[in-house]
Amino acid sequence: MAASINLIRTKPGIPGYLGSIARPLRLGSFILFGVTVFGGIIVGLATLIIGDQYRKLVNAKDQYTKTIINNKTREELIVGIRQRLAVIEKARALQYGWSSVLDQIITIAPASSIRSLSTDDKQTVLLTVDAHTTKDAQAIVDAVLEQYSDKTITRPQLVSLTVDKDGQYAMTLSLVPLFTEAQ
Repeated sequence: MAASINLIRTKPGIPGYLGSIARPLRLGSFILFGVTVFGGIIVGLATLIIGDQYRKLVNAKDQYTKTIINNKTREELIVGIRQRLAVIEKARALQYGWSSVLDQIITIAPASSIRSLSTDDKQTVLLTVDAHTTKDAQAIVDAVLEQYSDKTITRPQLVSLTVDKDGQYAMTLSLVPLFTEAQ
């Protein structure tokens, strides 16, 4: 009968000089494996926690950015209103009672002869009046000079004087009224 010989070792043998440390090596490898798995779990959990915190911060940043963008228009409007209020306060501080000025102008020329009346931001009044005769033109000039001597107007100037072919005068006067009370 034929005998079978098995040349493959079924159990690896450990040389004798390593036999005394085999058991501690096996225990050490299990401990190292356990520490590696535990460390991997810790690193994985830390990654999840940090990733979650990062997503929360990114979401908060996006929300704050949207809030800032939404409030930017509102803030621009508020700043614009504040700037306009400063201009309005400045203009309001410069307001005067123009009714007294109109009364002064009526004493210079009757309302029916006033062609135009305008004023600028320096309170200069530009008045264009029609005079039918030389006597009417002289009366207008005298009224201006009288108000200048009474110190109710300052810097009176005759800007233009024209005479048409019918002998009627058109005078443009410039003057600055002196306001007595602000409103």
